[in-house]
Amino acid sequence: SDLGMDWRLGAEYFEWKLVDYDVTSNWMNWMYGAGVGNDPRGDARYFNVIKQGLQYDPDAFYIRKWLPELSRIRNARTAYAPWTMSQATQEECHCLIGTDYPAPMRDVQIPHNIAW
Repeated sequence: SDLGMDWRLGAEYFEWKLVDYDVTSNWMNWMYGAGVGNDPRGDARYFNVIKQGLQYDPDAFYIRKWLPELSRIRNARTAYAPWTMSQATQEECHCLIGTDYPAPMRDVQIPHNIAW
């Protein structure tokens, strides 16, 4: 929903790309992430990937392993939001935003309860 695209495009794309594809898991997770379906919270449901990453991988081990561009970023919080690095830190980590790692496609909301 962040990009204003139909969530089914993502679900269909992953259907062809995932090695361990499971119909229910894939499509239901895409529905949940897009905020469609029945939910008593209504529009209050929002899947914040930065918050989820920090909650379930606080040392950023997983993200650094699978995104080698981020492997030199020492601070776990910064690994989940690399566009927040200063130019000097980007150069030090060999991770220039817009060159080595893409810039955000939209304004990303960083959870307010995370100390930066």
